[in-house]
Amino acid sequence: MTSQSGFTLLELAVVLVIVGVLSAVTIPAFSAGPRDDPAVVGASEVVSLLRSARSRALGRAHPVTLRIDARTRMFVLATETGDSIVEIAQGIVTLPPGISLGAASATTQFRFAATGAARGDTVFVRGGGPAVSVWVDRWTGAPHVRQ
Repeated sequence: MTSQSGFTLLELAVVLVIVGVLSAVTIPAFSAGPRDDPAVVGASEVVSLLRSARSRALGRAHPVTLRIDARTRMFVLATETGDSIVEIAQGIVTLPPGISLGAASATTQFRFAATGAARGDTVFVRGGGPAVSVWVDRWTGAPHVRQ
């Protein structure tokens, strides 16, 4: 009689079931983390406005400015055409309850060039936990979030 080494089909099935159960329990714990933080949700609203402003600057080939009043959460999106400034949109930054905006000055301004490059301040989104900061890369205009 010769002996063979290896695993049986039953042993492999048991191991696969154990790995499946562990994956089902641990993977949602990793993916649910920061998105549940209301300050991160508020920061994503600011990022959305910044992306919209950059997109409009690129699309119109004219500078676009986004101004956000941290106290009232009002924003104004305007474009510069020659010597005139034309308002494109205005509204209120939608934030979850208990979340507020902060900045170094009362009105925060981001200016996107026709190339997409930007200059601007930093907006802080505050909630129950640590503040989340939102700013733009000066060369690419891409918004960034730091927790």
